[in-house]
Amino acid sequence: MPQAVSEYAKSKDFKRVDIIKKQILNTYRSDITRFAKGYKEKVEAIFDDIPSELSKKNKSSR
Repeated sequence: MPQAVSEYAKSKDFKRVDIIKKQILNTYRSDITRFAKGYKEKVEAIFDDIPSELSKKNKSSR
């Protein structure tokens, strides 16, 4: 997320960085669901589960 990193380097404002990250995630969600004809809900659920799945992997590797 170079845009978010760049914003933090300029402003040191986490709220602005969070807004940019949310915009990026919304763009990803929009792109993903656009190509998921007939599977929109399932694809959204998988997308939403990514952070928790990554967290599980990090916990088990410690």
